Amino acid sequence: MRANHRLACIAVATSAVATLVWSILIFFCRWPNFTSYTLHLQAFILVVIWALGPAVWFAVEYYFWRGEENLAVGQQYARDFWIGAGAMVLVLAADYLKSLP
Repeated sequence: MRANHRLACIAVATSAVATLVWSILIFFCRWPNFTSYTLHLQAFILVVIWALGPAVWFAVEYYFWRGEENLAVGQQYARDFWIGAGAMVLVLAADYLKSLP
């Protein structure tokens, strides 16, 4: 069961980093060139992902791997990443979110 948890953690971490890089590319680097509507939609979706993603992941992790040793330590590092990266996504998306109708 330990190997499955490690693979799941790697998959979730890779997805989180890819999502963070995507938000940096579209909001900071302005690449690719999207319409205003698409940027607003992307901003909303990315903020929702960063708001719900950690809660869903930690619930799944607790349900399947709650008996694993040092689970709290791994969750602490993951939580720190989610908070830091989530703040970056929110700051990058804030310009588009503030002008929503």
